[in-house]
Amino acid sequence: MLDFIRGASLSSGGKSILMLPSTAQQGKKSRIVPFLGDTAVVVPRSDVQHVVTEYGAVNLFGKSLQERAMGLISIAHPQFREELFFQAKKMGLLSTERTLHESIHGVYPMHLEEVLEINDQQVTVRPAKPVDARRIQEHFYSLDKEDVVARFFHEKRSFDKDEAEEVSQVDYVKDLTILAVVGSSGSVRWRALVSTYWTPPPITLRSPFPSASLTRKWDSARFCSTNWSPPHARTESPVSSPIPRPRIRA
Repeated sequence: MLDFIRGASLSSGGKSILMLPSTAQQGKKSRIVPFLGDTAVVVPRSDVQHVVTEYGAVNLFGKSLQERAMGLISIAHPQFREELFFQAKKMGLLSTERTLHESIHGVYPMHLEEVLEINDQQVTVRPAKPVDARRIQEHFYSLDKEDVVARFFHEKRSFDKDEAEEVSQVDYVKDLTILAVVGSSGSVRWRALVSTYWTPPPITLRSPFPSASLTRKWDSARFCSTNWSPPHARTESPVSSPIPRPRIRA
């Protein structure tokens, strides 16, 4: 199996993907566990790239131990995430003050992913994942001073870990962060970020748009806010909930 994993990774344009159901024994046991006991390790962690379950996909390439733990917990069955999170803290993989916020029970909305072509460049627009926190931090630090003021309405010199986690760890129903990225896995460059949240009553959607230039032809960051009232109460599941698509202004 390791030969196939490495062959896929080393081939031109290839990616190695490990797919598994999130549970075993008819849903009574998690397939994602804190550690392996007496089980042989077939694929070393240095060779693991994409891991996929029915609850999402995560790219572990180039991630730290903390980011890898957060990524795997985010695609585990929601029933076992809290225990996995507790065990990861106990093992020292996660800091004691780390939290999962609303993402503890969130289901990644795969249907919201889309690939667009802008100025002859492919841009992937997708919801944020808990493992994106560090790159969200880096994105905000890459913004110009004017872009920061447009986003926060005041000068802001720091964007700490807690703020990044609040944006990345969402439940995909009441809270949603949309990212626009370019590049292949492992060398992704961030180009835009949209944060949305629900505020009842009445229920409205407010969408701040901090975005760096996609190319030199694009303007610098813009702030846009939209209000939208749903026709009825939000009772759908996270996957089927009709979240309106935000508009990124160029």
